[in-house]
Amino acid sequence: MHCQACRAASGKSLATNTAQLHNAQSASFAQNGFSVLKNCFSSEHADAIKAASAKLLGDSNPEANNWINAPHAASSTILEALLHQPLLDALESLIGANFVCWGSSLLCKWPQTASAVNWHQDAGYWPLQPAATVTAWIAVDEARPLNGCLSVIPGSHRNGPLPYDDTEPGAHAFGFDSRRIREELLTTAPLPLPIRAGDAILFSDQLVHGSGPNHTDQRRLALVARYAPVHVRAENGWNSQAILCRGHDPSGHWTQGHPG
Repeated sequence: MHCQACRAASGKSLATNTAQLHNAQSASFAQNGFSVLKNCFSSEHADAIKAASAKLLGDSNPEANNWINAPHAASSTILEALLHQPLLDALESLIGANFVCWGSSLLCKWPQTASAVNWHQDAGYWPLQPAATVTAWIAVDEARPLNGCLSVIPGSHRNGPLPYDDTEPGAHAFGFDSRRIREELLTTAPLPLPIRAGDAILFSDQLVHGSGPNHTDQRRLALVARYAPVHVRAENGWNSQAILCRGHDPSGHWTQGHPG
């Protein structure tokens, strides 16, 4: 009986700590537009994701693959990563009990490449309404300022869509370089977010963010997944490959004709 009581108390303590962690993440996300999940994946799990990603990337030529769309469709390991329970638990605390993953990408900055990405907001590039997507930016390699880690403008998501200048897309900017947010509109200082392999950053689709070039001899690879509550509506077939992660999709907008 004593051992059972200990186990019950331990389980209750773990649940309380988890709830407190998610509350802190939610508060940070509401205030700053992002939340960092340290050690979201174990080192063994992170190594498996790295191996699966490297297999899809293939050639390490900077002029070859640097952006792979929907890697989860080609790798069961990456699909499992997008449905990793601790990640989904954190997402549920931010966007509710019913949500989908509607897309994923591998974003690679090869060593010594001019792969900077201008300040931008993701929501302006997507045919989804309302703007409510949360991105999970999962570090496959260690990401730091010298090799082009993610940088953010804390709190900028609370300003809604910001004016931008049209620019010529860069060769290594992952398609997010044609709308540069005007720097005079950035009212808080940029914050680099260095993280280790297996860590993840969750951020709002209206958070202003970007990244610098890779000045090192080390690759910087991220697995990026996009999650949205089921009340969001997509145009142009962007709901065609969605995965229901948690809960239900009563309208069938995201899941009709697809496995839940």
